[in-house]
Amino acid sequence: MAPSLRHRNQANSRKELKKMNSKKSSKSGRPEEVPVNPSPSEIDIVYPSGETAFKALLSARFCAAIWSNISDCDETYNYWEPSHYLLFGKGFETWEYSPQYALRSYTYLLLHVIPAWFYHRLLQPNRLLIFYFSRCLLGLLCAACEVYFYRSVCREFGVHVGRLTLAFMVFGAGMFVASTAYLPSSFSISVNLPELALCWSARMPMVKIDSQYFGRLVIAPYNLFMYNVFGKGGPNLYGTEPWHFYLVNGLLNFNLVFVCALVVGPALLIAHYVLPCRPRHPHCLPYALSLAPFYLWILVFFFQPHKEERFLFPIYPLICLCGALTVDVGQKLWFRYVVGASGKSVKPVKQPSAPATEKAPSAGNPQPPAHYLRHTIWITLPTVAICSLLGASRILALYKGYHAPFDVFMEFSKMAAEGHIPTGGRPINVCMGKEWYRFPSSFFLPDSNWNLKFIQSEFRGQLPKEYSGLPNATMIIPEDMNDMNLEEKKRYVSTMLSHRLLRAFYIPGLSESYCTYASYNLLQSTRFSLKGRGHWASG
Repeated sequence: MAPSLRHRNQANSRKELKKMNSKKSSKSGRPEEVPVNPSPSEIDIVYPSGETAFKALLSARFCAAIWSNISDCDETYNYWEPSHYLLFGKGFETWEYSPQYALRSYTYLLLHVIPAWFYHRLLQPNRLLIFYFSRCLLGLLCAACEVYFYRSVCREFGVHVGRLTLAFMVFGAGMFVASTAYLPSSFSISVNLPELALCWSARMPMVKIDSQYFGRLVIAPYNLFMYNVFGKGGPNLYGTEPWHFYLVNGLLNFNLVFVCALVVGPALLIAHYVLPCRPRHPHCLPYALSLAPFYLWILVFFFQPHKEERFLFPIYPLICLCGALTVDVGQKLWFRYVVGASGKSVKPVKQPSAPATEKAPSAGNPQPPAHYLRHTIWITLPTVAICSLLGASRILALYKGYHAPFDVFMEFSKMAAEGHIPTGGRPINVCMGKEWYRFPSSFFLPDSNWNLKFIQSEFRGQLPKEYSGLPNATMIIPEDMNDMNLEEKKRYVSTMLSHRLLRAFYIPGLSESYCTYASYNLLQSTRFSLKGRGHWASG
């Protein structure tokens, strides 16, 4: 979006133009000429104020903070876990935080840890509340910056495009997922605005802070770039996806809005040549410059073999804007070539009645033409309703289908608070196998007596490792770390397997103590009734 200074100049120019026109009208004795294409403000189009938009966005973001899942294990082990270590001296680190590689920045973590530290010191809440407090702060920041974006869209592209963009952001499943995720790609949604981006581009404090934590001179963004571009294996070690991965992902997160966003370029090009629109104000950026980041981002990431949903987070607001622009162009085309070509008479914009001392408008002073929004409301409302329903449906599917890890780990805090598991200062190990990537973070463990342990499973990559218990743990190069995603078997703990003899022969009193039994459940399909023949599946 254009800087706010340009918007102020635009407003000032409009005021000056209005004064000049009024002076000309008074001198010539003729009424001011009515614009060919009246703006929405001239026909009393209703659109949310900044305060209303903020309330709607904040409500949506707080819902995301409470109910959104952690969909990326990088969020847990690269951000929540190091933050837990900075707060409580215990947590997991990945190889990216090893001083040998230093791909991640502690400066970014401190931006989130410092508010959480004050909250922890002032109110002494449990660790689970600190987790949700941090998420709510992310939602608050995102909502505030989205309001700034919404107001900028209204000034730059018109209030109709602005209100469409707002609706797509509030109900978009993609914005629901990205707004409160503890990831740099989510944070960039908020800070990648003109004024804030200038402040964030000052990297010298980052170098100083990171160098103190790593114990040597570190420029984390440079290290990350060198690994991704010139590393031995690069990001492809962590999986590759087909070319249509982002297309499917975009449809899931933004449904029809994503389709409209992809064709915004051709749509605006057609509108430029076939629609008699008023020229844009000279202080407004050309459409090509405003929308170039959207297409450039797609061009870069769509053709990378290693694809992840979070890589597109920074352009999620632009997806909403581009989708709104395409819908707006569609309404204009329908109005001109369907309503206009049908030969139906359209009612002009309602004008205030003239005073008794003035003459009624004559043929030489025609009424202004009808506005396209008045005759295409049937396009606006169903589009917003359908996209909102699809977005809400996707959000509910994510919650009902993937929220189980949160629910299960929340029980630990409840069990510890109610005294069902008396620790007595003894360590309690929570062991996870192939589900290690669904661990929500150590914030879900009641206290430092609880430990996450890994048991060997089908996974053959590198797992994270606990920080050293020494005070300078961030400066210590951990053993058994590599940048090739090779399995490190020392991460695993031995499980209590059944004794061979007692597994072969049952001995009362001993078999129960030295044998481990797995659950074998009988499941009934909810699609069939208990009456008559039942359909069962064992698992």
